[in-house]
Amino acid sequence: MFSGFPQSGRNKKAQVLGGDFILSMTIFLFIIVLCIVSWNTLHSKYSWFRESETVQSRAFHITDTLLKSQGYPENWSTSDVEVVGLAEYSHVLDSARITKFEELAANNYTHVKNLWGIKKYDFYITLNTTNENRSFGIQPSDAGFVVSLKRLVLVNETGNFYGGKLNFVVWRQ
Repeated sequence: MFSGFPQSGRNKKAQVLGGDFILSMTIFLFIIVLCIVSWNTLHSKYSWFRESETVQSRAFHITDTLLKSQGYPENWSTSDVEVVGLAEYSHVLDSARITKFEELAANNYTHVKNLWGIKKYDFYITLNTTNENRSFGIQPSDAGFVVSLKRLVLVNETGNFYGGKLNFVVWRQ
């Protein structure tokens, strides 16, 4: 009859805290921590990328509206504007609308952000032409997130056309 495995003098039943077990748990926990750190890093980068894509798309839409539309209502004022547009024609800006927008941005900055759907961001616009340089909004300082678009424009100042560049910056701290 079979009497089992030979005994070596010691009883080796269920030694749970053996060296092999401690080593394997250490390796297992290291792998788990590594996975968690990797996941958090990738998630953070993906969130930033997704926010960047969303804000870039929004900024492009805003500049398109500024440069291609007269706004709504067509002869908008700072008190009744629903859509801000600066164009007399596509990419030809009207100096009178620019002046109205300058007043709107200076006196009701939050309203402009709400119209554009960028409530949690700030904006800064520079319009540099061969005739003058203008800026609207809040200039970025210590910005943690910035999206910038540059667009070429013409500005009509009572029949005189000046070439220029519109720089639109959306940012947050």
